[in-house]
Amino acid sequence: MGIDHEKRTITFQTRDGQTWTLPVADPSLLNKELVAKGDQVSIEIDLSDRITKMTRLSENATLEPKSEPTQSLDSY
Repeated sequence: MGIDHEKRTITFQTRDGQTWTLPVADPSLLNKELVAKGDQVSIEIDLSDRITKMTRLSENATLEPKSEPTQSLDSY
């Protein structure tokens, strides 16, 4: 829904209509070439509720800074 470069946050709407604003762990995720208003994305957050990874669903492109591997909590 929106990107705030000053506050380093992204506002998004969930599938069930809830609106959330969360900070990003790495400011490079705010790069205008990576994500734009209206894009459908999948996000991952860390334990501090910061966005660590975004995957644009429409192009299936992973948008994340280089970091250590993570494990999804729902992959049991």
